[in-house]
Amino acid sequence: MGWRAWTSTLLSCALLLFALVQQDVWRSAVIISLAVVTPSYITLAKIPSFVARQAILGPAILGIVLQLLVVTGLFTMIWLGLTGVVFCWLIIAREFLSNVGYHVMFRKLVSFRPRIARVTRETRQFLFSAFIYSGAVLLHGLYFNSDVFLVYLIRGDTELGAYSAAFRAINPVLGLPYMLVIPLVPTLTRMAADNLPKLRALVTDLTMVALGVGLVASVAGIVTARDLIEIIYGGNYLNGGLDSAGAFAWLSVALSASCVSAPLVVGLLALHLERQLLLIGAVGFSINLVANLVFLPYFGFEVAAVTTALTEIVVCLMMLRAIGKTLGFDRWRG
Repeated sequence: MGWRAWTSTLLSCALLLFALVQQDVWRSAVIISLAVVTPSYITLAKIPSFVARQAILGPAILGIVLQLLVVTGLFTMIWLGLTGVVFCWLIIAREFLSNVGYHVMFRKLVSFRPRIARVTRETRQFLFSAFIYSGAVLLHGLYFNSDVFLVYLIRGDTELGAYSAAFRAINPVLGLPYMLVIPLVPTLTRMAADNLPKLRALVTDLTMVALGVGLVASVAGIVTARDLIEIIYGGNYLNGGLDSAGAFAWLSVALSASCVSAPLVVGLLALHLERQLLLIGAVGFSINLVANLVFLPYFGFEVAAVTTALTEIVVCLMMLRAIGKTLGFDRWRG
C-alpha cells in the first residue's frame, strides 16, 4: 500500500501538469477531476484480501451495479443531449465510488488496519513474485488502453472520438472474464500443489467454456456492431471515415481472445509462472505499440482496434503454449 500511495500521488501530480498544458477548458477540468480521484486508487491494494478469503462477491456486485448505473447514465445523457464531458465525469464518479466501496467492505472484512512491517526474507520473496505479476498486469493495461492516446496523438481529436465510441461501448465487458476467474487463484494454487492432473482438467474445462462464450460474444458483437453504435450514439459515428462499427467489430474479436486468456492467467498464477506472464505482457505491449506507430498514420483509427484484436490473439496463444508446456502438451490436447 505504501508503494501504491507514492505512485498514485506522483500520477496525480503528472495529471495536474498535463491539465495545465491543455488548450480546452473542459478537457482541463476533466483531467483535474481525475487527478483529484487518483489518490483513492490506493484502496485497490486491498483487493487481494477479498480474493484470498474467497469474498469477491461484494466487490463483484459493486462493480456490476456501478456499471449498470453508468450505462443508465449514458442513455440518459443521450436522451438529454448532453456532451461527452458529462460522461467523463460520470466515469470518474464511478471510479471514486468504487474505491470508496472497496474501502468500506475491506474494513468489514478484516479487523485490522494494514501497516508497514519489517521486511523478512519470506516477505521479499512474496513481493518479488507480486511485482512480477504487477508488471504483467501493467503491460496488459498499457497495450490495451494506450490505443486511445496513440489515436489522439497521431490522428487527432476527430478520430479519437470515433475510436472512443467503439472502445467505450465494449471496454466494460472486456474485464468481466478476469473478474469472474480471479477468485479461483487460491483454490487452483492449492490444487497445483496437491493434484496436478485435476488442475489440468479444470483449467482445460474452464478454457473450453471461455472459448465458447467468447466466440458467441464475438460473433454477436460483429453482427450487431452497426445497430449497437446507432442505438448508443443516436446514429452518430456511422458515417464515412468516422464509422465506428468496424472498430467495434474488431474489438469484439479481441473479446473472444480475452475470454480464453482469463482462465489461462489464473492457471499460470497457480503454477507460479509469473515471469511467463511478464514476458507475454512485454511481447504484447511491443507488438501493439510498434503496429500502431507504423500503421496508424496511414490507415486511420480502425487500425488501433485491429492491432488490439491481433495482440490479444497472440497473447492468448503464448499463454496456451506456456501453460501447455507445464501441464504437458499431450494431456492438454486430450
